[in-house]
Amino acid sequence: SANLDAQDIKFKLALASMYGRTIKQGSSLDSPEYIMVKELYTEVLALDSNHAGANYNLAILYYNEGADLINAMDYDMDLEKMNELQDKCVDIFLKGLPYMEKAYKLNYNKQETLIGLSNIYYGLNDIEKSDHYKSELKAFEDQNNPNIEDK
Repeated sequence: SANLDAQDIKFKLALASMYGRTIKQGSSLDSPEYIMVKELYTEVLALDSNHAGANYNLAILYYNEGADLINAMDYDMDLEKMNELQDKCVDIFLKGLPYMEKAYKLNYNKQETLIGLSNIYYGLNDIEKSDHYKSELKAFEDQNNPNIEDK
């Protein structure tokens, strides 16, 4: 059973990657490919909730969905409609947050995960937490890319 689960996970990840490449920027969030990729990552997590890559990629899908809504926002819309759209973006970012936090706890792709957490918290208007992850990112980059001083 464990071996079949591992093979199933590999297959679903490969399929998600294939469908993910067909999603164009600005594509409809309810496009069949977009929905399929989300479902595949969710299925992987049902088999292995600690799969760091699936957690990260699902979080990125949610983040991109919220960011696309913000980028497509018509700033001339009435205030009520704008508040409604902002609430929808917050809901989407909140859906992605647990997956990004899990990827972070699993120490997955640390630099990108820190960027993701900072951006999600910024989208949630939690500037304090966003800045926390930005400073952690800077410390990580400084540690992993030390400047070479002249001799």
